[in-house]
Amino acid sequence: MKFFTVTTLRNGPVDLLPHWLDHYLRIGVDQFVLCVLREGMEARLDEIRSITAGMPVQLHFFSDWTDARQELVMRHALDEVGCHGRDWIVRCDLDELNEFPCPIDELARAMDKANKPAVHGHFIDRVAPDGKLAAVTAKPSLARQYPIECRLTEKILGGFTQKIMLARHEVTMHPGHHTASAPSGNHEIGTWRDYRVHHFKWRDGVMERLDWTLANVAKRDSSWGVETQKFLDFVKPFGRIPVEDPRLEAVTGGEGKPKVYPRGDC
Repeated sequence: MKFFTVTTLRNGPVDLLPHWLDHYLRIGVDQFVLCVLREGMEARLDEIRSITAGMPVQLHFFSDWTDARQELVMRHALDEVGCHGRDWIVRCDLDELNEFPCPIDELARAMDKANKPAVHGHFIDRVAPDGKLAAVTAKPSLARQYPIECRLTEKILGGFTQKIMLARHEVTMHPGHHTASAPSGNHEIGTWRDYRVHHFKWRDGVMERLDWTLANVAKRDSSWGVETQKFLDFVKPFGRIPVEDPRLEAVTGGEGKPKVYPRGDC
């Protein structure tokens, strides 16, 4: 049984990449595919190659990015590295660390047995102490750098927090991999609360990146544009995320999360 993961690098820093690779190597991903937008990432190619040197990482370059085209680009890149229809893909963006309730091989076998091709979880937003938009450092772990868990996306932005976490290659993702072409509920192991997507978006530079995207790429009346404006309006008066706001349901104690269950078949 072989596990793949794929994501796109379109613009912005790659500060999360070492942490992302480390997490998914520890849960047992065999092959990584990074789809790199040439126009947005040309200045960071040497850094990307340095970080991924000696790792099972395939770089796939593409141009002319759009939301609608992103899934096609990733599917083609997976095809190129020998991923087949019933192979399993751990679905995750660069700022997402998935937490499963068991080793991924155990989960995939249970899903194979039940003929369930996809499973979803939900966002847990991760924030630095006092809600500061802190820069990522090489050490310690992201869990220790951003120990506060909260519900920013759901409670303040009104965003859809469901994310597909594991799916066969034959399953097509909808934009943002929030939903897919196949059912993803009725979890075979545990309940939906055991499937957590730790979301590390809220860090140094995020406000500048979002401002730029609103001005140059995203439509302000799109769901993403509306959510982004809500975030900027919520944070700008404080210069940080006001974790004392009771709507966030913020708790400290995420230092040991996401939990990692190593594969049993390795």
